[in-house]
Amino acid sequence: MCIRDRYNGIDMTVYARASFAEPLKRMAPMVFETTIAAMKFFEVFFGYDFPFSKYDNIYVPEFNVGAMENPGAVTFHENYIWREEKSLAARSV
Repeated sequence: MCIRDRYNGIDMTVYARASFAEPLKRMAPMVFETTIAAMKFFEVFFGYDFPFSKYDNIYVPEFNVGAMENPGAVTFHENYIWREEKSLAARSV
């Protein structure tokens, strides 16, 4: 399953297994908000816009490290998807 957004001409997508559809729908706005805030910060810090046409967050099972960063995508273990609503309410930014 995937959820899409767009920032400054950059296609952003969050991917996960279909069984994570409901928690991902709840969590996606926070993922996009955090991603966009980070992009804005680094655009100012480095003095130029994000140079790629897409940015994806991909949540996968059986991933032996916490995350793997690549230029247009970051792969996370699916344990980072908060399955309960209270986890979102308890987060601190």
